[in-house]
Amino acid sequence: MNENVFDIVQAILSEPGVDSQGLAKRFSVSTRTIRSRIAQANSELSPYACIVSERSHGYSLDISDAEGFESCYRSAERALRSGLPDDSESRVQYLLNDLLCRTRWVTIDQLSEALYTSRRKVQDDLSHVERELTRYGLTLERKPHYGIRVLGPEMSRRICLAHAWARNVRGMIGTDELDREIDDVAGIINAEIEGRLNIGSAVYQNLLIHIIIAIMRIRNGSYVSVGRQEVDALAESEEYEVAGAIAAQIEKCFGVHLPEDEIAYICIHLTSKHVKSASDGEGMVISDEIWNMVGEMLDSVWETFRFDLRHDLELRMNLAKHLVPLVTRLRFHLDVKNPILEDIVARFPLAWAMGRESASVLARSYQTELSDDEVGFLALAYALALERRVEPCKKRILIVCASGAGTARLLQWQYLKEFGSYIESAQTCDPSELDSIDFKTIDYIFSTVPLNKELPAPVRQVGMLFDELDSRDIRDFLEGEQRSGSFACYFSEELFLPHLPQTTREEVLRFMCERIQSVIEEPEDYEQLVWERESVAPSAFGGRVAMPHPIRPVGEKTIVCVGVLDQDVTWGEHQVRVVFLVTISATNRKEVQGFYEDMVKLITDKGALERLMAEQSWDAMSQIIASIERN
Repeated sequence: MNENVFDIVQAILSEPGVDSQGLAKRFSVSTRTIRSRIAQANSELSPYACIVSERSHGYSLDISDAEGFESCYRSAERALRSGLPDDSESRVQYLLNDLLCRTRWVTIDQLSEALYTSRRKVQDDLSHVERELTRYGLTLERKPHYGIRVLGPEMSRRICLAHAWARNVRGMIGTDELDREIDDVAGIINAEIEGRLNIGSAVYQNLLIHIIIAIMRIRNGSYVSVGRQEVDALAESEEYEVAGAIAAQIEKCFGVHLPEDEIAYICIHLTSKHVKSASDGEGMVISDEIWNMVGEMLDSVWETFRFDLRHDLELRMNLAKHLVPLVTRLRFHLDVKNPILEDIVARFPLAWAMGRESASVLARSYQTELSDDEVGFLALAYALALERRVEPCKKRILIVCASGAGTARLLQWQYLKEFGSYIESAQTCDPSELDSIDFKTIDYIFSTVPLNKELPAPVRQVGMLFDELDSRDIRDFLEGEQRSGSFACYFSEELFLPHLPQTTREEVLRFMCERIQSVIEEPEDYEQLVWERESVAPSAFGGRVAMPHPIRPVGEKTIVCVGVLDQDVTWGEHQVRVVFLVTISATNRKEVQGFYEDMVKLITDKGALERLMAEQSWDAMSQIIASIERN
C-alpha cells in the first residue's frame, strides 16, 4: 500500500472512532479524499481486515485474520521505509528491471521477500510483466524447484529494458556510481557526434540509455548478435564510423571491450532515430523499396478515404524521408517516442486515420505492428498535405434571383461574406436574363427559383436567406464534395448493439459480422474480409475504441454497426469497449471523404465515447451523431 493509505490505517489503529472530518483535518485533505483512501485501504487489506464506519462512532478496524493483517501491515511498513515500490504499477516496473537484468533463476518467494509484499500480489504483477515481455518477443519461463527467468534474444531484452528505463533513467537505476557513469557516457556521445550528426534531445537520451544498458550487459557477459549481412551493410555509413569512435572511448573509459556486433548495435540506434549528416550537406538516398512503399501507402489512402494524394510530390518526399529511418526501426523492433501524440490525434483526426491506414501497409510488409507514436509521425505528413489542400480552387458563381436588384445584391453580399475564400467572382441576374449570360465564365449557379431549362453549369436551388445547415451544404457544393446523405444515414437502431457480453476480439467480430449479414445482404466471405484487414494490424485506436472494416469495399451501402461491450476486451495493444464495424460501399464512393471526416471526429471525441459507454442506449448514440453533424 502507498504511504497515504498506510497513514490512514495507522491513524485509525491509534485512534479508533475517529471520523472522516477528523482524518481530513489531520491530513489536510477533503473528506472525499479520505473516503477514497479508505476504499483503497480496504482493497489492500482484504481478506485480512476491513475499515468499517458506524453512525456516531467513526471508523474502526475489523480484523478477521490477525496473523495475515500483521504480516500485511508490517510488510507495507518495511517497504515504505526501504523506498521499495508500493503499488502494482511500480512493482511491475521493478520486476521487469530485475528479471531482465538477471541471468539466473529466481523464485516468486524470493521476489515477494525482496518487495516486502505477498506472493499473491507478485503473481498478479507477473501477469502484467508477461504481457509487456510479449511485446518484445520475450517469454517468462517457469520451472518447478527453480523459479522463473526471461527467455529471448539479447537485443529484445535490451530494448525492453530501455523502454522501462526511459520513464526515469536516473530514478530507476540511480546509484551514485551509475549517475557518474551516465555523465561519462554523455560526455563521450557529445564529443563524438559534435559537428558530425544532429540528433534531438529525446533521441539523445534514448541513445544514452541504450549505451548504458549495453555496458551493464557486457559486464555480465551478455552480447548482442546483429548478423554478418547487417554489419556489412552498416559498415559503409557515417553513423558506423561515429559508433566505432564512441565504442573506442567507452573501452578506454570503462575498460569494456565492444566487439563488432556491439558497434553495429550502436550504429543501428544512430541510423534509426531521425539522424542526418551535419557536415557534408548530402541528402539521404531513397531506395526503390522505400519509394514503392510510399506509393502503396498512398494507394491505400485513396482506396479507403477517396482522397487522391498520389500525385502530391511533397507528401511523397516527406513520407519517403521519414521511412528511411523508420524501416530500420521496424526491422530491429525499435521505438521512438512522439511527444505531441495526443495533440496530433486531437487536432488532426482525419490525418491520424490516414496514418493508421498507411501503417497497415508497413505492418504487412515488415511483419510488425507500428506503435501509436510511429503512426503519429505519419499522420503529421498527411496533416501537412491536407492543410495545403485547404485553399480551394476559387469558383465563378451566378446568383439568379427573381425578387429584384436589391435582393440580388443582398444575396451577392451574403455569399461573398460567407464563402469569399471559395469565390473568385459573383454575378447576379433575373431569370429572364439567363439567355444573355456567357456561361463560359460561370462554374456554378445558385437560384432562388426553379429554372425550367437546361443550363451548361451545375444548378443549386437555395433560399433567400440561409441558415447553418444551408451554409454547410453550399460550402460542400463549392468544394465539389457533395454528400449523398447526412452522417446519421449510415447508422441504424437495428445495427446498434449495446451490452455485448463477449470477452475476446474474435467473439466480438464474429457476432457483429453475423448481425450485419442478417440485416443487410453482404458477401458470404464478409467476416473473412474483416479478419484479413485485422490480421495486417489491429484496428484499435486507443481511447478504448476500435474501427474494424473489410480489407476492401463491399456491398451497396456504407453502413456502421456499433457494438458497446460490458467490459474491456484486449484488441492488439489496446483495451476496447466500443467497436464501430464500418462497411464502405463498393458502388457509391463519392460520399467517403465526408463520411470519414465525421467518423474520425466521433471516434476521437472522448466525451461522446464516455457517454456512450455509460448509457449504452440508441438515444445517446442518436444525440451524439446529431452533435457531430451540427459541428
